[in-house]
Amino acid sequence: MDKQGLKQPNREQQAKELTNLKKQKEYEWLNKICAWTLQEVVRNRVSNAWKKYEARKEIYPKAGYPREKTDKGWHDSFLVYQDGYQIKDNCLFFSQGQWRGKNEPKIIIPFELTNPLKGTPKIITISWKKSNWTLNIACDIELPPQIPKSEIKKIIGIDRGVRKLFANNEGWKYYNPKYWKKIREKYMELQRILSKKVKGSNNWRKIKDELRRLCRKAKNRMRDQNHKISRKAINRNDLVVLEKLNSKKMSSKENKKISKWTRDEMIKSCWYQLATFIIYKAKGAGKWTEFVNPYQTSKKCSQCGKINKELGDKEIFECLNCGLVLDRDVNASRNIREKGIRKLKLQRLGTSLAEPV
Repeated sequence: MDKQGLKQPNREQQAKELTNLKKQKEYEWLNKICAWTLQEVVRNRVSNAWKKYEARKEIYPKAGYPREKTDKGWHDSFLVYQDGYQIKDNCLFFSQGQWRGKNEPKIIIPFELTNPLKGTPKIITISWKKSNWTLNIACDIELPPQIPKSEIKKIIGIDRGVRKLFANNEGWKYYNPKYWKKIREKYMELQRILSKKVKGSNNWRKIKDELRRLCRKAKNRMRDQNHKISRKAINRNDLVVLEKLNSKKMSSKENKKISKWTRDEMIKSCWYQLATFIIYKAKGAGKWTEFVNPYQTSKKCSQCGKINKELGDKEIFECLNCGLVLDRDVNASRNIREKGIRKLKLQRLGTSLAEPV
């Protein structure tokens, strides 16, 4: 329901309404735009906006009503489907609609590929992000078949944290580079300069663009690091076992068990991004990924199974039962690995693993 209490039209009704609008003289300019692009806005974006509003209203009755897009709040991206474009010599040719009975000329956009194209290009997303135009090409590829359980030989358990981004059962640890901390002083200085400028002026826009470039640099460095870690983990192993962490709930303000510093570091550690990269790289290589319950993986001894309730915030795990001394994150990753083996019902056969008979 909208503000007047009227029921909103569904996707099919809005699509028909769009067709009728294009026939009116006031909205004749809509014919210049590719029909697929306009239909995507109506069928997906408008529909999703209403679905998100209704879902949020159930949780929070005072949820903000969906607002109309204005000149200052336009969409920062649009889609072009397969029938509306061609790719040739690192140039994108995409067609427009018709204007007064004549086809509009094709738009030519030169671009540079960061990765080689694999498969058949399907949908292209052209977006404006932080003063830069980016091209995202979605391709249809054939995934290799997943290796059978009987061929799983190398298994790795991964523990994700704040101080150490990554630790595995073999002792490989990668400490948090804290890229955001390195730009913090410069970021705060630019914020102070920005607060003294007249909003909307040329100098204000220059400082704003510099802030965006600074944030984009830190974000890209973290993304690149997660790509390298996930690629190395998939290339060396057949099964990757991770903790099932609800990072959104853990880092929310409603969680009073953690401090503000820990909450901020959780967000900046990009746990979800690393897990997403591992999952899609594993699918592309025909490997396995498994998520397990993280309950007491840090406090449990990976050698004898005894729980150390006095661990606290110590970096080194010391078992009072068998005397094992080990880095707490490496100990947790070993427990995560064992949980993954038990969950998939794998059985040890010498140095390899095979499916039980």
